[in-house]
Amino acid sequence: MKRRFVLLLLLTLTLVPCVRGQEKKAAEKTGFSLGAFPIVAFDQDKGFQLGALANIYDFGKGGWYPNPREQMYLEASWFTKGSQLYVLSYDNRFLIPGVRFSFAAQFSNEKALDFYGFNGYESYYDPDLPTAYYKMSRMVPYGKLDFTGKIVGPLYWKFGYHFKYFILDEFASDHLTDLPYGKTLFAWYKDLGFIDADEHNGGMTSAWRAGLCFDTRDVENAPTRGVWADAFMEWAPSWMGTNKPYGRYYAVVRQYIPFLKSGDLVFAYRANVQGFIGDPGFYALSFE
Repeated sequence: MKRRFVLLLLLTLTLVPCVRGQEKKAAEKTGFSLGAFPIVAFDQDKGFQLGALANIYDFGKGGWYPNPREQMYLEASWFTKGSQLYVLSYDNRFLIPGVRFSFAAQFSNEKALDFYGFNGYESYYDPDLPTAYYKMSRMVPYGKLDFTGKIVGPLYWKFGYHFKYFILDEFASDHLTDLPYGKTLFAWYKDLGFIDADEHNGGMTSAWRAGLCFDTRDVENAPTRGVWADAFMEWAPSWMGTNKPYGRYYAVVRQYIPFLKSGDLVFAYRANVQGFIGDPGFYALSFE
């Protein structure tokens, strides 16, 4: 299967209720702040989800609020049918003078990942088939390290390294006998050659990213006004371990427009475009 050029354009509009108006009236925060929440959900194919997430903010001795000088995010989730998700991310603004750096490590084990083919919304979907027909499994260890520095005013440079290792397999279920010929759509794509033989079981991507950022948000975690735009180039060559080398470019623009002077209601939109150059593995197309 040849994929020499792929282009995606996405526009998202959101109306966001916000509480920044009240926060601006509060005294400046210092020291550490912790927010932790339980996670409880249910998915027909994955089962019950149980877990927790936590945000840890460090505002130092003053002068940083409302943006923290460092922050950490933790998440751990388990599903009763085997899926798992673990996330650790850290962001620091002060350790390297003039440079902000962040790193993240994530492990996802998705036992019932949606797979509808390669044609997006034009893919044929039969609602009479069991949901298992449109499932596959995917395990992904993922790590990244990013650096950001100011050029002038709200314009910044960004540079980083991202690593992913995809392990793919067919969906495991006791109800596969209910499917046509006992096969999922993913199995048909493999058997018919729509997925190349060297991509059946996944592969590795090892990539450098470089780009520019324009950021005029008033508050990063809960903006009420401003523009946040990124433009990146990504290079995943074979000599760095990538199984299916490729190039990628993408740009995204987000804008936040207050409807009320207090900032309690904000209109937000996001538009992005991306494209691949070369022949990336299909598993890399839908993973940020």
